[in-house]
This record gives sequence, C-alpha cells and structure tokens, in this order.
Amino acid sequence: MRQGCDWLKACTLAGIWQLLEPFDIHYQRGREYLHRPDPNYDPKVAGVRHCLERAGRHPEAYAVLFQDELTYHRQPTLACADEEAGSSQALAQRSYRSNTQRRITVTVDALTGRSSISSAARSESKPW
Repeated sequence: MRQGCDWLKACTLAGIWQLLEPFDIHYQRGREYLHRPDPNYDPKVAGVRHCLERAGRHPEAYAVLFQDELTYHRQPTLACADEEAGSSQALAQRSYRSNTQRRITVTVDALTGRSSISSAARSESKPW
C-alpha cells in the first residue's frame, strides 16, 4: 500500500493497520487460485442455451442435465496453517483408520429441478 499511495509512504506498518481497522480490513493468508479463461466459453454458453430452448419446446423428447462431482478423503491433508509463535506446531491429526476416498455426484434436471445424488466409497489405493 505504501508503494501505491504517496501519502502512506511516511506511515509505519502499524500506522497503516490503524488506518484500516475502522474498515474491518485484516491481514489474511492467501489461498491458491488458478483462473484459466476458456477461449471457447461464449460458443459453449450459446450451445447450452440452444439445448435449454430445445428441451423447453420439446420436453418429451429432450432433457438437459447438469452434473457436478466432488471427491473427499477421510484423513486431513497436510497444508499450511496458522499457529501461535513458539515451539508448538499445527497438526493434521490422523486416525488409525484407512484414508478412504468418497466421491459424491449430483445431477440436476434443468427443466424440472429433479436431482439425483450418488455416492461411492473407494480405497486410497484404487484409482477412479
């Protein structure tokens, strides 16, 4: 902030935090994020709209389904964590049970709103 605002160059970091406090702005650890724009996004959206319109006109012949899935693990992963300064260390506490994976899949009918949820458990050593 001091590099971008000339009037803040004379402020200490503590002074800047005092300025930001009334606005409820706090220091937070960043999260990983990757945005990869799809060069074919607009044509894909046009295709989805076309399918929705066609299914809306002929619901007896067409269905439009949206699907998403998520895999999660029983055991926590190792990651960065905030911890009080000193000799203590943040721990990812694990159990003696196997680290099974579970995949949840949800499918939603765009016209009726009906949804289907499926779930499957897999061992960590088995690929999907």
